[in-house]
Amino acid sequence: MPNQRETTITNELVNILRNMRHGWELETAVHAFIKGNSELDALVIERGREPVGIEAKFATTTNAKNLIEQAETRLVLELETEYHVVGKTLNNVMAILYPDRFKTMAGADINPQLRKADDLQYKLVNTVGDTVAHFPTNGWATGTVGDIANALHIGAMPNSQLEEAAEEMEKSINKAAYLLEDAIVEHPAIGTKIEAILHQEVFSKEKNDTEEKPNTQTLRMAALIITDAFVFQSSLAGKTEMESVRSLRQLLPTIDYADVIEDWNAILKVNYRPIFEDARDLVEALATDDRLVKHILKLLCEAAKDLVDTGIAQIHELAGIVFQKLITDRKYVKANYTLPESAVLLSTLVMPELPRGKLPKIADFACGTGALLNGVYQRVLALYEQSGGNGRDIHQRMLEKNIGGVDIMPNATHLTAAALASRYANMKLGGTRILTAPYGKLDNGDYAVGSLELLDDLKLFDREAKQVGGKENRIVDLQKEFPYKTFDVVIQNPPFTKPGADPAGIDGAKSPFQGSDRPQEYTKTMQTILKKKITHVADGQAGLSSYFEVPTFIQTTISQS
Repeated sequence: MPNQRETTITNELVNILRNMRHGWELETAVHAFIKGNSELDALVIERGREPVGIEAKFATTTNAKNLIEQAETRLVLELETEYHVVGKTLNNVMAILYPDRFKTMAGADINPQLRKADDLQYKLVNTVGDTVAHFPTNGWATGTVGDIANALHIGAMPNSQLEEAAEEMEKSINKAAYLLEDAIVEHPAIGTKIEAILHQEVFSKEKNDTEEKPNTQTLRMAALIITDAFVFQSSLAGKTEMESVRSLRQLLPTIDYADVIEDWNAILKVNYRPIFEDARDLVEALATDDRLVKHILKLLCEAAKDLVDTGIAQIHELAGIVFQKLITDRKYVKANYTLPESAVLLSTLVMPELPRGKLPKIADFACGTGALLNGVYQRVLALYEQSGGNGRDIHQRMLEKNIGGVDIMPNATHLTAAALASRYANMKLGGTRILTAPYGKLDNGDYAVGSLELLDDLKLFDREAKQVGGKENRIVDLQKEFPYKTFDVVIQNPPFTKPGADPAGIDGAKSPFQGSDRPQEYTKTMQTILKKKITHVADGQAGLSSYFEVPTFIQTTISQS
């Protein structure tokens, strides 16, 4: 009867894991550390994510205790240079316990039995700040090799680096916003142009003020969109059809406005309109001020290069994090960003497996910067690759046909499109199903309530929306883009404003459709219009989020409140 060693089982496990995610590199029996002779049973490496060590033993009470202690001793050890991906130390170890039956299993049976097993035990041991954390905190998770693959992927998310990078990005954007403010004071035409590009007021009056001042929120948005374009440019420079596009290092340190415009026009001739069109127009608007345009572009380009140099793969998630920090109007609209780790958890719950025989259709009718939508999409890609496919093969189809997102803020849909596209940044796209919904008072005098226009009967009412496309943006019919009963998953974090939810007079009191720059008559008219919509759950008392819960649209919905 065979007496299998743990290393034999681990070798077979690694052979299975190798084919479960493109971009993974796995090694076994790894001497990964600069000092000491500690050896990892295996190491998982993926560009832009933290490396994860693997330590494994057969499942006994003693082994379980020893395995956790062993995993903890590997944490924060400095890695050899070849394993520096994000950071220089090992911050994550996956501890795995094999069922006892594998001890006596014939060698030829180990691989197929591992693929079938659903009782593998695992625990992620990692560093959080100066402390050691376990997930799950108590006991062990139990599941399949696929579950372990998911846990390895999630465990490699460099959350602390993301937060640090977001803080640095925010500082640069705030500095640029102040420079923009100076430019607008001297050249009001710049502010007028920015207002037209972003569909957001540049000049506003604060309470008790007698004169208009530049709107800091809008200027931050402008700086963020330019920074985002620089980050994306780094992914495209020198690629096919982009041979003339400069890298960020080639633009710096003596960045020239004309070079930036030349590069972005070259990119726009190929594709990538959601990322570069507004950014280019903003830079052209800034060029009205010869004195400051160079300083602003240099500041934002350097910020983008610093982000790229971190090696963080989830770089466009940073834009979403920073976007929410920059929105001062949140006290009225109560928009809330979904953290990347929350998006991963919700996405895994809402999509435990892919639908049989087809790619899923996914929607978010309050998509914001796309954190949830992108979370589900990354889950789809992970499951597709675990089944032996390559995510690149389905990327274009998913973004053009299968992923629908709606928001009322053009800035948000811009960032949603960028986040979704960034997984394969050099792949061209046609039209997407990311739409900016009509909202507020329209040119024809009507009022619109954003994606909640979808509550109307298609036969009775049409409403135009702006579709984000790779080569061009189009005006489309909102209802026809999202027909009933066509989505497998709807996942969203809708606005949860509710009349009377806050005591009268409290700072930050909220009401549906209220905004700091919106006349009260607009708010009241929009509330009246919403009451006339066809609803299934909402009764006007439970807040806006209840209007997003429409059973005829969906099979699955997760709404956060």
